[in-house]
Amino acid sequence: AFLAALPPATRLSTPPPPLPSLLDSALTYLSSLCSTPVTVSVAAVHLSLVSAMAQLAGRQGEPGGVAMRYLARDWRSEDGEREKGSRYCRQVEAMLGVYLQQDTSYTALLARVKVVQEQGVLPVLGEARESELWPTVTRSTVGSVFKTLLAATVTQVKKLTYKSSGDLDSQFCQWLAAVELVARMTSSLKEWRSLAMLGALLKFGRQFLDHFIRQGVPLLERQFKSGARRRTDCLALIKKIQTCTR
Repeated sequence: AFLAALPPATRLSTPPPPLPSLLDSALTYLSSLCSTPVTVSVAAVHLSLVSAMAQLAGRQGEPGGVAMRYLARDWRSEDGEREKGSRYCRQVEAMLGVYLQQDTSYTALLARVKVVQEQGVLPVLGEARESELWPTVTRSTVGSVFKTLLAATVTQVKKLTYKSSGDLDSQFCQWLAAVELVARMTSSLKEWRSLAMLGALLKFGRQFLDHFIRQGVPLLERQFKSGARRRTDCLALIKKIQTCTR
């Protein structure tokens, strides 16, 4: 009624932009505010908002970039001390989960897990005790980070199923990548470990081995009968997976 009472010259002459366009604009603006949060709590809320908006806009990869920026920041409290505590661990774990899930393809996710493991976890477990590239990975958060990485890896591995009529070499390469990654993560605990890391390894390591027995072993049996070169590859993979159980 109010708009109808306005003179023609003052009425809106163009319709509002469609909802998808508004969502894209809002998401682009929100993502540009990564440098604004001064505390990790504000960053966590901002990332949740970006994730919700990205789901509505159909841009699932957008939150991953925001999460990576936050994971690469050295968060400090008001007195200049590095953030720590159970709440901070949960916030880092949530950010890492968003970062890992920006692309759910098998190869891409395992590649991101490997990057965080090599550049974030290993330096923290070693003599350096910190990571320059991933400062959110510290001795206080590494248990949560390790659990998140291993859980994401096992979740992807559970998608592997043995297909007798499929590309056996491709299936073998997928298993090989997963076994090498899990073996690397397991061996890193020889440097330094916490109860949280051991608990995660026992829980998800068992799930990994159970799925390998059900879906990986039939593939190895088939490959083992396909020639000397493939037998050598199968034996190498079995030796590699044995290192995960020691």
